[in-house]
Amino acid sequence: MNVPDVAASATARVPAASRAAGPARPRLVWVFLAWLLFPVLLVAGVGGAAADPLSGGRDLVPATPFSSGQTMTAGLGPGDRPAVYAAAERPTDVRCEAADDAGRPVRLARPTAAHTISDGGTRWDLLFVMSPPAAGVYQVTCDGEDVTFGVGRAPATGAGDLADGLATGGVTAPALPLVGFLSAVLVTIVVLVRRRAAT
Repeated sequence: MNVPDVAASATARVPAASRAAGPARPRLVWVFLAWLLFPVLLVAGVGGAAADPLSGGRDLVPATPFSSGQTMTAGLGPGDRPAVYAAAERPTDVRCEAADDAGRPVRLARPTAAHTISDGGTRWDLLFVMSPPAAGVYQVTCDGEDVTFGVGRAPATGAGDLADGLATGGVTAPALPLVGFLSAVLVTIVVLVRRRAAT
């Protein structure tokens, strides 16, 4: 038996190839907000410096000066960033030692950079940075001809120190404008790069 040919047909709609979704484009409003924050921090920093011209330095000044050959006793801890300063009319050689209340020596290291503080007409030069292992009572003895010594605080140098200074107000005035500017630049770069990648 012959089976008649039957034309079979079917229709279908082939969807267009879907375009893969790219990364979201960040809004330019973030750039605007970042640069809006910069002048606010600039005014706050300049205003703070004008109100307190020794901001960032006053808390570093030695509280109790002592003479050559004398021993200075103070309660110190690692978080205090203790440091030995000297005030002298002319260059001279000095020698300092530090120990805890049990007589164990405490490390004194030369600073990585020179630092000077002016307070009440006295120029204090940073000599050594102390490294007390724990909070306690420490003795510092120094010798130097016609030199006045003192134990103060070392200046903030690292990110952790900067954060600590911002928290305590010690470096607020000089740090705020810098933080605002760097943040604005960083946000601008990130937003522009991501917007270009999203196109």
